[in-house]
Amino acid sequence: VHGDFSRRVMAATQAKRKKPVELEFFEPEFDNAPIRAPADDDASDLDLASRKRKRGKGAGASQSGSDYGDEGAGAEAKRSKRKLKKQRLALESGLSTVGSAIGESPAEEQAAFLWDFFVGALKRPLADLEREENHRIPVTCIAGPIAVPVGPPPSCSRPLDRLADSIRGAGVAFSGTTAAAELKGAPLVIMLTFSAVRATDLYRALASFNSGASRVAKLFAKHFKVEEQAAFLRKHNISVAVGTPKRVAQLIDDGALSLEQLKLVVFDMARDSKGFTVFGVRDVAAEAAALLDEHLLATVSDGVRFMLF
Repeated sequence: VHGDFSRRVMAATQAKRKKPVELEFFEPEFDNAPIRAPADDDASDLDLASRKRKRGKGAGASQSGSDYGDEGAGAEAKRSKRKLKKQRLALESGLSTVGSAIGESPAEEQAAFLWDFFVGALKRPLADLEREENHRIPVTCIAGPIAVPVGPPPSCSRPLDRLADSIRGAGVAFSGTTAAAELKGAPLVIMLTFSAVRATDLYRALASFNSGASRVAKLFAKHFKVEEQAAFLRKHNISVAVGTPKRVAQLIDDGALSLEQLKLVVFDMARDSKGFTVFGVRDVAAEAAALLDEHLLATVSDGVRFMLF
């Protein structure tokens, strides 16, 4: 019985599989419907879509033009940057070739050299008024040219054993000026150089200015904290301060170093291991220009002079 039932089920299943599937097709109701004109709402929708497409194209064109404008402005900025970099490199190249011999040049050349350095190394743009002739470094503020002794040229065109005599020969009166107890941290001379190592050599060469009444101040970063230097300046009368532009500017800003008695600013024109002077080392040059701009040039009207040693 069970076998007959199984055979009948299998036969029915096979027959059902072989039976073709009948598909029913329905006629769409709109095939014979008449074509109608778009209603006003539909037309307004079409116009709105059209206007949006046009605006999109216009905005795209405008954006494209804006992009081109931005690209043009960017290219112009890059050209200006390259030009400024080229001028700066030319300035550094020119300054790097100038050594201590500039101190033996006429005062007019030294004044022009200092002004060209100041304009080229300063990080802020100068106003037109500042560029006028009466704002240039005057020739009268140059303490030089320095006399060169007759004889065979030494290994260094500006030996350090002549430094103290050159400063005294600039007419700075050291006797009696720094004796006032209330004038602490107010040097008569500030000497600027490119590194702490070089400043140490200059300090040794200026040791003759150390006396009971006044001292030589070491104003550079190596082995000395700015707080210690500020305390030293507030405690002692200072005849000469030797250091780097950045540390000198910092102590002036802090009020520890006073320019009230300043008579002479000496720029060290020796070269470092790469052949650059204080005007040729990029970071130090920028700091020296900032020091001139913010503090030292204003003292010219008080009779302060500059020396290139």
